[in-house]
Amino acid sequence: APLIFAHVLGSFECEPGTLTRPKVKVLREIGVTRLSLGVENWNDAILEENGRAHVSKEIRRVLPWIAEERFAVVNLDLIAGMVGETWDSWRETVRLTLLASPEIVTIYQLELPHNTLYSRDLKLDDKSIPVADWATKRDWHGYAIEQFEAAGYAVSSAYTLVRRDVATSFLYRDALWHGADLIGCGVSSFSHLSGVHYQNISAIDRYMESVEGGQLPLERAFAPTELERMTREWILQLKFGRVEPEEFMKKFGVDVRALFRPALERLVAKGWVEPGEGPVRLTREGLLRVDSFLPEFYDSRYRGARYT
Repeated sequence: APLIFAHVLGSFECEPGTLTRPKVKVLREIGVTRLSLGVENWNDAILEENGRAHVSKEIRRVLPWIAEERFAVVNLDLIAGMVGETWDSWRETVRLTLLASPEIVTIYQLELPHNTLYSRDLKLDDKSIPVADWATKRDWHGYAIEQFEAAGYAVSSAYTLVRRDVATSFLYRDALWHGADLIGCGVSSFSHLSGVHYQNISAIDRYMESVEGGQLPLERAFAPTELERMTREWILQLKFGRVEPEEFMKKFGVDVRALFRPALERLVAKGWVEPGEGPVRLTREGLLRVDSFLPEFYDSRYRGARYT
């Protein structure tokens, strides 16, 4: 536990437009070893359309400052399929990210929550919004993975690629996806502690009132059953693209292949999971759409649930 806690303290996420040279220096001095930069895209028109707090010149400005401080790991985040994206703009984003040569690249496919203005307009069948469909976003994501693999990166999860010459692991992610405890600090943050999920108060005024009053700023909690805890770990580990059923038998006493056989057979038939026994392996096509089929393993009570 102390090792995991120390690693979390060493990680910091930020947007390029929020950084100054003194701030980068201070981050390194206080012990940050992993800096994650929310680049998302290198096209200024796309960044502006999607309401990002930076433009490309700020990305170029901060990268030398980060290099000077010699952080052990630099991660650049990208989003495939931002509003206004095209094949040409996406290829350029991938090219410029490769030139930056970060130790880790994380790529997400844009998902529009149901309560956004974009989602409202799309429901009204507004054809003027230049947003890609899921097939196109998967194509862009797959293209990026191929380009990074050709440049010496290895796939670490459905979202993450790690430069092969870098000896690093994502301890926070790996531990959490295997059921480790996590204490979340800040408004609306989630925690997972002793098998119970908690969420902090989601309004800043009530959150601060609770903290300043010496109270835990908790808004809600959920105590999953042993089967639900096991299913949570199964679903999270599928994002690696490979799951070891033997680990679940040792930890939970459950044969996950037997428990989830109907769903696995459907995914094998679609070409998203490799056939055979032993480790459960996703195909590349399965890895690119893993988030879309995870509900196959949800309890029926939770399928179709919305989130905010």
